[in-house]
Parts: sequence; C-alpha cells; structure tokens
Amino acid sequence: MPELVLQITRAGFLALLWLFVLAALRVVRSDLYAASGLRAAAPGGRRPSTRGGSSKPARGGGRSGPRALIVTAGALAGTRIALDGRPIMLGRADDSTLVLDDDYASTRHARISQSGDDWYVEDLGSTNGTYLDRNKVSGPTRVPVGTPIRIGTLLTAMRHAARSQEIAEVAVRYRDAGVVGFDIAGAEAGFPPTRHLDAFEYLQRENFHFTIHAGEAFGLPSIWQAIQWCGADRLGHGVRIVDDITAGSLGRLASYVRDKRIPLELCPSSNVQTGAATSIAEHPIGLLHDLRFRVTVNTDNRLMSGTSMSREMALLTEAFGWGWRELQWLTVNAMKSAFIPFDERLAIINDVIKPAYSKLMP
Repeated sequence: MPELVLQITRAGFLALLWLFVLAALRVVRSDLYAASGLRAAAPGGRRPSTRGGSSKPARGGGRSGPRALIVTAGALAGTRIALDGRPIMLGRADDSTLVLDDDYASTRHARISQSGDDWYVEDLGSTNGTYLDRNKVSGPTRVPVGTPIRIGTLLTAMRHAARSQEIAEVAVRYRDAGVVGFDIAGAEAGFPPTRHLDAFEYLQRENFHFTIHAGEAFGLPSIWQAIQWCGADRLGHGVRIVDDITAGSLGRLASYVRDKRIPLELCPSSNVQTGAATSIAEHPIGLLHDLRFRVTVNTDNRLMSGTSMSREMALLTEAFGWGWRELQWLTVNAMKSAFIPFDERLAIINDVIKPAYSKLMP
C-alpha cells in the first residue's frame, strides 16, 4: 500500500511538472513569434500578413496611409519609426523595435502589427496595460491614424533583495517618461515591508505613488505594516483582510481599509493556486464586494495561472452570478485606483467605461 501511494505521488508531481513546462513553452513560443514577426489573429478572424524585409511602405501605406510611428512624449520623444509592414515591438528586450529603459519584469510590453491596410496594437502583458486613446487594449485593436498609444509602467523591487531604494529613485527619475508607480513583490514571510521603509519614506517625500504586495500569504500583520508603517496607496492582493471580518462585522484594520478606500488588487485564480482561497466560488472577493471594499480584479501572473482579465471576469460571473453592473463596478474601481492624474481617470470613467457598459445593460 505505501508503494502505491508513493507511485501516485510521483505521478502527480510529474503531471504538475509537465503542466509547468507546457505553460512555459507556450510563453516562449509567443515571444519567439513576436520576435520573428508572426502575429496573433486580428479581430474578425483575419490574421495579420507578414511583409518582413520590405523597404517600401506596406499596401495602403502610400501618400494616403500611415508612414511612420512617432514618439511624442517621454525619454524617447521625437523617435520616428518607419512603417514598412514589419511588426513593431515595444519593451526592454534587445530585439524590440522601440527599446524602453525600465525595470519592468516583462521584456515585451506591446506589439503593433499590420493586417491588410490597417495597423493593430496588442498588449503583451505590461503591468499597467496598454491604452489606445484612453481605452485599455484587451486584444488586437485597430489603430486609427493619429491615435496616441500609452503604456504606464510600475518599477518593482524584490522583498528579499536590498535594492529598493535604488529602484525607487529610478522610478521617480522617470516619472515623466512613462513610470507611474513603484511596487515590492516576492515572499512575505521573513521579508516584511518595513525592511524597505527608507524607500517608501523617500517615495512619500517625492509625492510618488506605490503599491505593496501584502496580505496574500502572511496575513494581517503584513497588511498593517504596508499601510500604517509604509503608507501604501494600494494593496497587492490584500485578500487576507477577511481574517479581520467575522460574520460581517469588521475589525479595526478592516474598517480602516474600507473607510480609507484603499484598493485591493485581488487575483482570484492566483489566490486559489497559492492556497489563499480554496476555490473561485469561495474566494473572499464575493464578501468584500458585498461589504463594498474598493475591490479590483487582476491576473497576478498570467503564465503560472494561465489566465487573462477576460477569463478572471468570466470566472467571477459564473461563481457569483454577477452581471454587467458588477463588472462595471469593478472596472470603475480599477480606474479610480490607477496611478494616473485625476482628470485622466475621470475622463476615462465618464467618457469610456460608463458609456461602453451602458450599451450592454438594459
């Protein structure tokens, strides 16, 4: 009998290992396609054509079509890239067409590619997303001529390292060149946020936004330190705030978080994987929504969780019976909590989010 249990355990570990390898290969494959010019299908089922190597403008790119991509703001303002039919990659990777100098974990942020006479932009997993004229890009999206594309970046320091002050200073240095905030990530146990207190105090003196991963694995002490000692604007995860809620009654810390409208960056699928929640249906996001905390939905790690924002939203509608009204509430919460100027947030909420959802709701 013990031998049978051992064999089953080995088989389980091998299955998990293969799942991880397959997920990693999928991402590597995506990156290789991006680097070689192969692109995802454009809206409507059409696949963008590849015209790599052409030195002439692509079809439709003559006098009446777009001929160049021009950077209008940030450290690379004035950069001009000819549109010759090949895809344009934006990111830190050396093979990117437009190389950005940042500390973002992803090496590729966005891709601009051609399909027929039109050009499309696609987000490749950037932290704060890719925006096309104030609309967040969730899939290949057509780019009208003259439309601005914006990518906001968070610079992240690891909790177990000792470079948070250095990275915080870099974030502030590039605050007018696309960096919108600072974050710390990594294991909570043994690496409290107060370990990086100097960096957080520096950011506060510089009036700079930051979020702190807290309250996923370590619980209430981590959340308390992130807020009361370090002054976090948002909580990465923060799901363990439910430990301070009993039968709908809020403890002092939970009350403070709700009263101050501190955003919770909840990641349902990731939380199930790490054991912070037993299932999507039993995830605390349902309770926190009912108690009207500032709840937002996030993917955390799209590779390990094999997820996307669309999938996370779909899982929540299935688990809690939510509809367009609840999804609008979550989307508005996210924009209220974004690290961009108030007037921009307000304009996106009133001119983009609410009108779009109003078309979907009876």
